[in-house]
Amino acid sequence: MPNGKIDEHSIDGIDIIMHLAGTGIADKRWTDERKKELTESRTKSIQLIYGLIKNRPNKVNAVISAAAAGYYGDCADELMTEESTPGTGFLSECCIAWEKAIDEGKTPGLRIVKFRTGVVLDKKGGALPQMAMPVKLYAGAALGSGKQWVPWIHWQDVVDMYLLAIGNINLTGAYNMVAPNPATNKQLMKAIAQQLRKPLWPINVPAFVFKLLLGEMSAVILASTKVSAKKIQDGSLHKKMGSGVC
Repeated sequence: MPNGKIDEHSIDGIDIIMHLAGTGIADKRWTDERKKELTESRTKSIQLIYGLIKNRPNKVNAVISAAAAGYYGDCADELMTEESTPGTGFLSECCIAWEKAIDEGKTPGLRIVKFRTGVVLDKKGGALPQMAMPVKLYAGAALGSGKQWVPWIHWQDVVDMYLLAIGNINLTGAYNMVAPNPATNKQLMKAIAQQLRKPLWPINVPAFVFKLLLGEMSAVILASTKVSAKKIQDGSLHKKMGSGVC
């Protein structure tokens, strides 16, 4: 798909498409060119899929797509639900454009599910090893104020939610993909330190350090996003009650 093309036979015999494409949001500093790449890697890839669906006979009945909790932006201590208005800044702008592109595929009979994913924690990769590294080196500390909410989720719950969306035809629209118990950055760093049996410095790493090093991308670390998981919990309960399968 990097060349803007897709195998026209890739949807033959397929009834559900899962769209997980997107360049890593925190892999490189956000230049104007990088911002364009981040947005287009998400929007153009799903548009390419929809173009194929519309122009070739198929039996696709559902598109389940990743989205991001960055949709809500920096919202301090306010608990955000799927009905909350989006935030401001590049993260929110990127997510808004992403979801708009996902919704462009709405046609009669096509079920669309969007998972606004938080910070996925996995000890083998992603954010967790990066958070744990300074702790292992006896340099662990809360970042910024430490009070910013982190919409985290374990990778196994991510997998289970995608499986739920595949099996439950009643799931449609946007769902927050986060754990039901939000945690602040300080709470997460403390939990990591306790798990590793390492000390945590009582003095936080100042926010200005990240702003100098990362520029606008420091929002990934410093923004506070407190997100509700109630809607997907209710959807999961409905699935269990309706068919006995989750």
